[in-house]
Amino acid sequence: MKNIPDLLNASPFNPPSFKRYQRALGYAFTTGDSAGALRHLLDDAPVSPSTFDAENFSEDLFIDELINRCFQFRLEKWAPSFNVRYFKRVLCHPPEDRSSTLFRQGIQKELAANKDWRRQFKRLYRTMVELRDEFDTQGVMGPMFFTRRRIDLLTDVKDLIDMAKDSFDGATSGLSRIRDWAMELKQTEGYQKLFDFLNYENNLATVKLELGVAADGSVRRFNIIEIQENKKNRYYQHPVQRFFVKVAMVLRGYRVSSEGLVARWVEDVFESICNNFAYFIALIGDMEFHLAGLHFVDKAKKEGHRCCQPKFIETRSARGRCIEKLFNPLLLGEEKPAVACHLCATRSDAVVIITGPNSGGKTRLLQAIALSQLLGQAGLPVPGSSAHIHWVTNLFVTLLDSNRADQKEGRLGTELLRIKRVFEKASSGSLVVLDELCSGTNPQEGEEIFLLVVSLLRELTFESFISTHFLRFASHLEQSEQQLDLEFLQVELDEKQDPTYQFVPGVADTSLATHTARRLGITREELIKLIKTKE
Repeated sequence: MKNIPDLLNASPFNPPSFKRYQRALGYAFTTGDSAGALRHLLDDAPVSPSTFDAENFSEDLFIDELINRCFQFRLEKWAPSFNVRYFKRVLCHPPEDRSSTLFRQGIQKELAANKDWRRQFKRLYRTMVELRDEFDTQGVMGPMFFTRRRIDLLTDVKDLIDMAKDSFDGATSGLSRIRDWAMELKQTEGYQKLFDFLNYENNLATVKLELGVAADGSVRRFNIIEIQENKKNRYYQHPVQRFFVKVAMVLRGYRVSSEGLVARWVEDVFESICNNFAYFIALIGDMEFHLAGLHFVDKAKKEGHRCCQPKFIETRSARGRCIEKLFNPLLLGEEKPAVACHLCATRSDAVVIITGPNSGGKTRLLQAIALSQLLGQAGLPVPGSSAHIHWVTNLFVTLLDSNRADQKEGRLGTELLRIKRVFEKASSGSLVVLDELCSGTNPQEGEEIFLLVVSLLRELTFESFISTHFLRFASHLEQSEQQLDLEFLQVELDEKQDPTYQFVPGVADTSLATHTARRLGITREELIKLIKTKE
């Protein structure tokens, strides 16, 4: 087929699993029940080629929670069976080809700007999901009702094609592919068979009647005046032809009922349209990706935040990333609302050291930076009012401080192994995000390892954001920044020494550990009270 309704790739392609879609759809139509197989065809469907490895960031960025919190969409009161597994793979594997990301952005922009197209998009998606579910679970029924059910399915297939053909008129983004696909389908021999069969089935004959009605409204006389059969349809056969066809079948030893002949016609019509129509199964997954993106924008807006499509900084430009009103999507829906901040680096290969008190927002900032990169490069809106980011080849995030039963190394050893993995797997052009680097050992040894990692990251021209509590050491690095060419951000504090969750240039003077302890009730007086309570 020339027009493939691919909404995720700039150059549309047939997925390797497309034959599975055709077979599963044919099986569901023929048997009447596929036991839910159609709903799970996308579970392991391949996605666009990507240089990202989800193992390097998905756990630390809580991707499952992110999807559940920000991308589980509803259409009014209807909650579709959103394929989370497929969406997660698409999200965690941004396309290697930048044109595909820009292609997805174009669809998102047109849907956001045109309310009619967005309404058509939702209506078409719901129709596809309901049709897929009808194919999936038709239930057990007798032969006559089973054939009737399949004719109804053919009617729904035709209605869906007609609906898609009448949608997105004038679209310049990838939305036009849906319309082009439907228009090409309507020109095929399979669609013409479908049209003729349904037209014949619905208009087998026109009957003129004469009724005699009594004073009480009851019918007293019923006369058939004229019967006109639909002779122009390809499926029409003269009664004599139908008689001799049946006689010939009997003479050959076949016993075929009228219901059996109709059932065979139905199967032939579906087989002629199935191969090209099966694209709608993959299209459902693509549409869910874009509907999830629109839902994220709406959800953020309700909580006072704005999202945008990022602009990618030219490769040769020395400009650093800059995001206005950046917020952490993982905080949406929390009782304490997310606080947006401004992030701007001066260099394209910046190594930024972030310092500040505990609970000052450092980890949340690092999460927001990494998530904005992942979302933006996947083709989804990013959390911010405007964003200029780089195109990176991979993403490495170390934020978790977790202990496992099967953990072979201590906290420091585990972290060092993660750092080693960065240098093994990453290439120039990766984004590296490290939280509390080398905090699992004494300051002197930790500072030595910290300096080693930072200097090598700088030498390899990675773009990196690193938080640390080694304040004296960070201050020393700031004073000698001409040697390593680092950038420094610190948590901003108000007049009460409380964090504002904004970040300004410089290195923090203190981690405010006693301030945090006092805020949490960990003072000498409070602890003595607890002891006396026990006594």
